Amino acid sequence: MAMKNLELAGTTIVRTKEDALKALRVLQKYPNRVAAWDTETIGIDPKIESPCGNGQVICASAFLGPDVDFGQGPRLLIDNFADAEGILMLFKEYLEDPNYLKCWHNYGFDRHILFNHGIDCQGFGGDTMHMARLFDPSLMPGEYSLAAQSERLSDEIEEMK
Repeated sequence: MAMKNLELAGTTIVRTKEDALKALRVLQKYPNRVAAWDTETIGIDPKIESPCGNGQVICASAFLGPDVDFGQGPRLLIDNFADAEGILMLFKEYLEDPNYLKCWHNYGFDRHILFNHGIDCQGFGGDTMHMARLFDPSLMPGEYSLAAQSERLSDEIEEMK
C-alpha cells in the first residue's frame, strides 16, 4: 500500500504496463549512455545467503543523467511488488540487451537476483563497488557499501549537482 500511494519529486514511478512501455522508450533513446541501475530485494539475507536462487526484486531503479526525463523526472523507479508484481519482466529484453550498458553497485548480487526472475542481464557497463575497491583498497569491507561511499563522497556529489 505504501508504494501504491508513493510520490517522489523528480522520480517517475512505474506500476503499470503502460508506464513501463513509456519508460522503456525513454531508456532505448539513449543507447550511448551507461545507465546506473540498482535493485531492492526481499526473501534473502545477503550476509548469510547466496542470491543464487534466493530473493526476489521488489523494485528496481535507473538513472541516465539529469537531462533524461521519464515523465516525472530523471529518476526511474520500477515497482515490482504486490499489485505491480511482474512489471519488471517488461524490462527483460532491455536488461538482456548487451548494447545497452548498465552500471551497478555489486553487479554479482543484482545479476543473480535478476536471474531468479529469468532475466539474464547483459551489457555490463561497470560496478561501482569494485571501482571503489580499486580506488581505495585500504577500506574495511563494510565501507564499500553504496551508503558508505555516498556518505564518504557527499561533498563531491553535492559539488557535481
